[in-house]
Amino acid sequence: MSGVLALIALAGCEQSPAPEELRPALTGFDWLVGCWQSREGLVERWEAPLGGVMTGESLVPDGDGAQVQQILQIAARADGAVAYSAAIGDRPPLEFVLADRGDAEAVFESSSGPPPRRVSYSRNDSVLALTVFETLNENARGWTTNYTRCSGDFTAP
Repeated sequence: MSGVLALIALAGCEQSPAPEELRPALTGFDWLVGCWQSREGLVERWEAPLGGVMTGESLVPDGDGAQVQQILQIAARADGAVAYSAAIGDRPPLEFVLADRGDAEAVFESSSGPPPRRVSYSRNDSVLALTVFETLNENARGWTTNYTRCSGDFTAP
């Protein structure tokens, strides 16, 4: 009898996948992996995707010589959408949904919450461009930061 109970318990475990198994794979973002630094001293670091999630951080110098850390994430959600989120300190993260994607480009948009409304990453050879727009209209004001490779890569392709 105890053998039957053990088989029932094991069968139940196999039917209940771990949360990582429920998350779709995140592919096509290898071009973003590594450490990137701008001439202005901004740094972004991205790890390779693991379990449907790609984590990163952005370090922005403040006026006092310290750095402000922003936690970044690109994740495949259970509903199949891919989302980018950014959080500073204890503030809730801002979330953007993948709106367009190319071989070395990803555009994320948000129609709610505070600005910005669009975040775009693109890579051309050794330059990574991050463009942020305040609104979604075609006359949107935005700014672009260009990054090049820096030391401290997680795993550069």
